[in-house]
Amino acid sequence: MSKTRVLIVPGNGCGGDISGFNFYGWAEAALQDTDLFDVVMPGPYGMPDPNGAKRSVWIPHIQNNMRCNSDAVIVGHSSGAVAALRYAEEFPVKGIVIVAAYDNALGDEGEAASGYFDGGWDWEGIQRNCGFIVQFGGGRDSLVPIEEQRRVAQSLAPKNQYFEIADEDHFFEPPFQQLVDVLVKNCSN
Repeated sequence: MSKTRVLIVPGNGCGGDISGFNFYGWAEAALQDTDLFDVVMPGPYGMPDPNGAKRSVWIPHIQNNMRCNSDAVIVGHSSGAVAALRYAEEFPVKGIVIVAAYDNALGDEGEAASGYFDGGWDWEGIQRNCGFIVQFGGGRDSLVPIEEQRRVAQSLAPKNQYFEIADEDHFFEPPFQQLVDVLVKNCSN
């Protein structure tokens, strides 16, 4: 049986080796331990333009350098979730798992400059291009209000599997067993 390719796309601000940030390194190890996944994280220098996280840089990087294709799953966190959504507007993927997702610049100049929020969203196109969509929201998220995350969930209905974890902040700390569980469930068919 071939392994499912899982790309972990971090949030902005995670330069260099991302394995020490948030849940990323823990998820990589936990997913590889299942022997079902080939996990890809940005190289030792992280994502290009890690602080700006520009759409014009990240989408081509996900496709060309991380080698995303229609058999891959993107796990995107925060601005990485926004990148996963924009990627899935244009290209088919096996699935996306979006964590702490949002659909507007949240009043932040840096977010506005990223280019992700120029123009509307093709929610139907995202659903059409994804074999599955899973979303995690943190009820106590200090960076992305839960109302924003719920709006994204509604925009992706009916395909989206939305899980709201009431006492979770911005998914800064591992473990994140729910992530592993949904990937095993959705990729074992």
